[in-house]
Amino acid sequence: GTLPDSWSSMVNMKILILENNQFNGSLPASWSTMKNLEVLILGNNKFTGTLPESWATLTNIKKLLVWENQLTGTLPESWSSLVNLELLWLYRNQLTGTLPDSWSQLSNLQVLDMETNQLSGTLPNSWSAMKNLYYIQIANNKLSGSLPESWSALSKLQVFSLSTNQFTGSLPESWSALKDINFLSIAINQFTGLLPESWSTLLNLKYLFLYGNQISGSLPTSWSACINLQLIDLCCN
Repeated sequence: GTLPDSWSSMVNMKILILENNQFNGSLPASWSTMKNLEVLILGNNKFTGTLPESWATLTNIKKLLVWENQLTGTLPESWSSLVNLELLWLYRNQLTGTLPDSWSQLSNLQVLDMETNQLSGTLPNSWSAMKNLYYIQIANNKLSGSLPESWSALSKLQVFSLSTNQFTGSLPESWSALKDINFLSIAINQFTGLLPESWSTLLNLKYLFLYGNQISGSLPTSWSACINLQLIDLCCN
């Protein structure tokens, strides 16, 4: 069945978990009145329609998990008001459009997973302000453009996957500042240029996937400093 509009009167609700069921229909815009909601888990159902702009009023929400549904439309600009949001899972839907510049205001966001959608456009420079992000998964979309030098400011980043997109340009020397990164996958894109010598400072890096690009040049001798590396995949360059 569907989510009842009438539940919008449950204004003291803090945690609502409805994952792994057969719910369908759209996400009720009226639930924007549940302003005490901190955790909303709706993953692995059959929801359709768009992400409600009106949910921008859920300013206490910390975990919003809506993975594996059939949601369409764009990422709501208005959700930039969800300043307490820490965990956002939107993966395996059919979302389109670009990454909103305004989401740079989500300063408490730690985990963002939007893989396997149809998102397009570039990585916003403004997102370098999201200083608490430690996990970004945006693989298997239609994102393009170059990797922003400014994202070197995401100093807490540990896991970053943007494989299977349409990115171009070279690998940024400045990303040598991502000292905490341990998993980096930028495979199956259209990257060119050399392997950055400066990445020899990524001492916590364990897994590096660069296969399926157009990277050239030699293997940097300086990378011998990356003593925690367990896997490098440079196939098919």
